[in-house]
Amino acid sequence: MRTQICIATGQPLANLIPILHLQPSAVFVVVTKSMRVNAKEFKKIIKDLDTIDQVYLLDNCPDTDLNAIAEFLQQQLAHKLPQKSCVFNLTGGTKLHSFSLYETFRNRGFEDEFIYVDTNNQLLEYYPTVQASHTEALPSVLTAKDTLKGMGKTFIKAESENSAWCDMVKERESLTHFIAEHIDDENIRQLIGDINGMVGRLYNGGKTNPNQPNSAELYQKPRGRAVELLEQAHDLGLIDWHEGKAVAFDDYKQARYLSGIWLEEYVWLIANELGFEEIYAGLTFGSQQQSNEAINEIDLFIQHQNMTLAVECKSATSAKKADTSQDMFHKLTGVANRAGGLTCGKLFVSAFALKDRKGDDTHSVYHAREQKIKIVQAEQIVKDLPEVLRKWKDVGRL
Repeated sequence: MRTQICIATGQPLANLIPILHLQPSAVFVVVTKSMRVNAKEFKKIIKDLDTIDQVYLLDNCPDTDLNAIAEFLQQQLAHKLPQKSCVFNLTGGTKLHSFSLYETFRNRGFEDEFIYVDTNNQLLEYYPTVQASHTEALPSVLTAKDTLKGMGKTFIKAESENSAWCDMVKERESLTHFIAEHIDDENIRQLIGDINGMVGRLYNGGKTNPNQPNSAELYQKPRGRAVELLEQAHDLGLIDWHEGKAVAFDDYKQARYLSGIWLEEYVWLIANELGFEEIYAGLTFGSQQQSNEAINEIDLFIQHQNMTLAVECKSATSAKKADTSQDMFHKLTGVANRAGGLTCGKLFVSAFALKDRKGDDTHSVYHAREQKIKIVQAEQIVKDLPEVLRKWKDVGRL
């Protein structure tokens, strides 16, 4: 076990991964003036691992001026290092800090190693010293809870951790696949949109009498595939329907399935077939430091090979509206950044095509692409979703 040195950064996972991988005996964190708060949070994260007792923050490293940075390292770090091999992580900080750390200590004479964590390509790169540079595959060391902790967040709960929830999803798996596979059917689309609006009016997102039964009438009498859908849903106890336009729900929990949860469950079912390390549906998390911070929610959160993917699912027709989808994209970007940092992948799955009346992409779709959000919509859900997830699993990009 060797001492490890890193530079405080706003994206702490690049520092946390080699600590979890190499299990150092002690950690020195070089802290610039602009990273004091981040460094304190990072120290707490390391201490919470319960495997490393010695964590030292070297405060007040200059933010600029190569000579000043080198002088700081000589005065504040050099004499504290053990007279044996250490590991220097060059991933954090600015290029000036990484370069200065490397140049200051690369000829120290103790067979030190200088590493760079390439999270995008899942590589651990070793800079040249007395040995030639080389790379090796980055081992998978992060769990979803580690990732959240590394971002200063706390894993609260996930619906999919409940075995009863998993059993329920599998019980109605056939219906879930039926809806997804026929979402391009006009009668299905009309029915799903109708029920979305109805449940919204009846329960107001669960804020209005969520435990009470409610009934209403569909705008039009179901036809074709929509009849098949309602028959299956009735048999599964997800809706009370006896032909005609009248429908009823026992409570909001029951009504949620046809008003959108089916899509989250479909993505969860598909993802489970692909062998990801961790998949969480209905994940909620909060801040470790600020108890008054709003609770964050993600429809699906996938962890694999130190990478994370946040998935937002929408089956409401309102998602087609440019301003509404724009808000949804901003929400997804925000929650993904808070949960997994800037490298967290972002996937938006919409039951309805995000098109205007002319059949062109809405303006918000272009904004989504600028935010590096991958969109899978309408009939693409069945056709493309498995391959999109498989590609992310293999190369870490959508």
